[in-house]
Amino acid sequence: MPAPLPGFVYPLFCAAALLWAPRLRALCLAALAAAWALAWREGYLDPRALAGPASLAACALLVRPGMPAACRAAGHALFVALAALLFLHRLPGFHNFLAMPRAALTPDALPYAMYVNLDKPLAAFWVVLAMRPRLAAGTAATLGAGLAGAAAAIAVCLGAALAMEMVAWAPKWPDGAWLWLANNALLTALAEEALFRGYVQQRLTQRWAGRAWGGRAAVAVSAVLFGLAHIGLAHIGLAHTGLAHAAGGWAWVPLATLAGLAYGAAYRRGGLAAAVLAHAGLNLAHFALYTYPALAGA
Repeated sequence: MPAPLPGFVYPLFCAAALLWAPRLRALCLAALAAAWALAWREGYLDPRALAGPASLAACALLVRPGMPAACRAAGHALFVALAALLFLHRLPGFHNFLAMPRAALTPDALPYAMYVNLDKPLAAFWVVLAMRPRLAAGTAATLGAGLAGAAAAIAVCLGAALAMEMVAWAPKWPDGAWLWLANNALLTALAEEALFRGYVQQRLTQRWAGRAWGGRAAVAVSAVLFGLAHIGLAHIGLAHTGLAHAAGGWAWVPLATLAGLAYGAAYRRGGLAAAVLAHAGLNLAHFALYTYPALAGA
């Protein structure tokens, strides 16, 4: 059974939703500030957590156009280090809310727990606000790219996981599923796609602009990094990404890499919204139709 939601969750979800509307950025930041204020009062943040947004603000200042090249390089290096700490939940001061206590969703599944994170989404807010990646490419193009990416990832990744007996057919919609869906679409998929597609892939695309292979190489590199990231995330038991949440580490890397290729292709065609749609679509299919996160013996 999901735990009762603390007050900070609602404005945090609102802030993530408002992030998609450039004209509502002031309202987005106000909602984020309200979420942090409530989380502070409710005990999910302590003073050490302020180092996170303060450091991200410094990164934003350093990477501004017109700053010396050394300052921009330092800003990007600092952001990458901060993003790693935020994603791995290693930055002190955050006491993320355990929304779904650890339990097996089906009898043959590994136990699963879900948190509503205050730390990891900060990376997404920074990428969207400071780097301004392309959010969409028109409704039809974005929906088409996102749905195509989801379909490809589902067919290849879940098909492979099924063939490798890492998951099994297990349709379900347990208690807390709607909360899982909101958390996954609004925070988890957004954070990961903002970092790996909106930041890594976009930066590499810009660096390799003018080369015939540049765009494809940027998709491939970001996908490989996305796959490798599942090793560290899996070992701390908090990986709410495309497929892997088990402590299987390397076993999930090629599948997560293939998923990253689908998300990267969606980003190229339809922007960040398409990548998030593809990512959330695979996650939803995995959660609702197959063993989640994986078979206990996998």
